[in-house]
Amino acid sequence: MAANPPNQQHVPVQSPESSRTDWSRRGFLQTGLATGGAAGVGLLGGTLALAESQGSSLPLHTPSWSQELGVGVRVPYGQPSRFESEVIRRDIDWLFPDERASVNFTPLQDLHGIITPNGLHFARHHAGVPDINPDEHRLLIHGLVQRPLLFTMDELMRFPAVSRIHFIECSGNGTLEWTQAVMPTVQFTHGMIGCSEWTGVRLSTLLDEVGVDRQ
Repeated sequence: MAANPPNQQHVPVQSPESSRTDWSRRGFLQTGLATGGAAGVGLLGGTLALAESQGSSLPLHTPSWSQELGVGVRVPYGQPSRFESEVIRRDIDWLFPDERASVNFTPLQDLHGIITPNGLHFARHHAGVPDINPDEHRLLIHGLVQRPLLFTMDELMRFPAVSRIHFIECSGNGTLEWTQAVMPTVQFTHGMIGCSEWTGVRLSTLLDEVGVDRQ
């Protein structure tokens, strides 16, 4: 048998059977407990080290809002937290000569999840926001139908409704930077988009009601 060369350490080679990972339930639990215990010790050690470095002791500082009563329930309509006062729609004053024919942008960089809050959904208008009285609003369906009908909002509300989640995007979204980067945040570069839950009567339901003339 040849001897090991000088300054070379002999490393024993494990057999395939001895190096095989124990995938049994007992082995898995033992490995998980050992890993979880090590992680727990590491987190606790990090917390204690942080407290010692800051000259404080556990438990950590208790904020004042958790030690006093908050606002009561007599709030007619919920409002955003005062700590989100900067999470708002914004417009660009030089983009259009009149704000009634302009656009405001959704703060995409501040949102979480897929649903855009109603108050933050972008809006694009050409004649301002109409102040529609539901009691005076009418929907007329006529033309190639068997029974032309005029619907009030109360009549429409009696039909079966469905809810769908859809996003709406302005066709001009992203056009501000076609030639070069000029805007500071994604709110202004791609903020003409929003995703909401929409509820209403299906058009097919109303067309069945009036009877579409298929001739």
